[in-house]
Amino acid sequence: MAKKLVSILLVLVLLLGLFAGCGLTDKLDELRGRGSGKGRDKDEDDAPRLSKGYYSVLDDDDEIVAYLHSTGKKLTVYDADGEELMEESRFSWDEDEEAFVIDDAPAFTLEEGKKITTISIPKKSPLGIKKGDYTLEEIDEDELPEIDDGDDNTSVPSSGQTATPSSENAYNIGICTIMDHPLLNDAVDGFKAAVTKGLSEAGINADFDVKNGEGDYVKVADYINKFYDADDDLIFAVATPVLQSAAASTPSIPIVATAVSDFTMALGSELDDRGCTGINVTGVSDLAAPVVLAEMTYALDPDLDKILVIYTEGTTMRADEYCTYLEDMYGIECYWIKMKPGDDYEFVTTEYIAATLCDAVFVLYDYLYFDAYEEIEEACTAFDIPLLSDVENENVTAYALVDYYELGYRAGEIACRILLNGEKASEIPVEYGDFNSCVLYASYKKAAALGLPAPATFFNSD
Repeated sequence: MAKKLVSILLVLVLLLGLFAGCGLTDKLDELRGRGSGKGRDKDEDDAPRLSKGYYSVLDDDDEIVAYLHSTGKKLTVYDADGEELMEESRFSWDEDEEAFVIDDAPAFTLEEGKKITTISIPKKSPLGIKKGDYTLEEIDEDELPEIDDGDDNTSVPSSGQTATPSSENAYNIGICTIMDHPLLNDAVDGFKAAVTKGLSEAGINADFDVKNGEGDYVKVADYINKFYDADDDLIFAVATPVLQSAAASTPSIPIVATAVSDFTMALGSELDDRGCTGINVTGVSDLAAPVVLAEMTYALDPDLDKILVIYTEGTTMRADEYCTYLEDMYGIECYWIKMKPGDDYEFVTTEYIAATLCDAVFVLYDYLYFDAYEEIEEACTAFDIPLLSDVENENVTAYALVDYYELGYRAGEIACRILLNGEKASEIPVEYGDFNSCVLYASYKKAAALGLPAPATFFNSD
């Protein structure tokens, strides 16, 4: 019996030796979180930490350039005089960026040495500290200067919004349009006028760098990257492709946009309940609010029963809202037709009018088919029905027009709120032309030919 027990023990010893050689002990250590270190969370073990406390940020001359207050999860930044550079913001380690991020923007990295900890600030960090490597030193709270609570609106908020000019007494603002077009040029003129007025009242100049993409998306991207490399204070994006390029290129520089028909489509994400993007983007749509368009449609012909709505990918949400207002407010039935560049506009429209027996056609403007109105009108004329739109065009019977200069001017006022008051683009709702900023136009000649007396609320476009 004793011999049998000894044999069993020997076998167990041999098996343990084999398991160890096969890496079983490493596996057990891994499961326990010891030994090789496999299976550990990078955030918990490999990433540096910024523990709770107060810190001074020193340059190469040991001069204090900023102070940090960390709660372990949130960070507040003050300059050397105690004025708030960045309001309390949540920070976290991002493995892909290999840096701590705030609002998805790389903010800083830490490297712990034997005696000192180095904090590296990247370009466009939301901390508001100039790019470079600094020494981080933990201090007591009583070593802080008297803290300014920021009520004078001189603080620099997070999400890449700047409250001090990047060059001496001047803000650098990059402006890019998708192409040379009278309406887009008007928007730029209005924007520059509003910004110049707003900044001059504060004793600050504006340096505008205006670029025209000439319809080339590659050129647009190149211009946006140059704005980013130049460390511009704000970007004014004119048209959807410019906005998309800007939003994809910089998560930090505030972006104000116009000539964008659908911000949700352009950004690939829904606006929140207040109409805010939640990122470093805001702006003014170049189109009248759908409720204005619905009222215009009914005002032109109160006897309308059915209408055909032509839209594109970029105007889907507006088409839905427009139809909802028409159906809920006036009981007008809507039919949809989605078009894209290259379609035979006249043929497709004719087919749909014949199939639906609609009383009118409404085209939601998209610059991609701005030249298609003539073909669509041919189809409408064949059936003696009016063509309506939300943009001025000689081929339409009626339209609601938003003044592009006023759009740009309104966008410029928003830009001043960001630059001068420290408001965040992410928290400023996207605006649309309302009843106060829109004007209804109708071709009295076209309306009369269709037996539609133009209401007094419409200006004559003839």
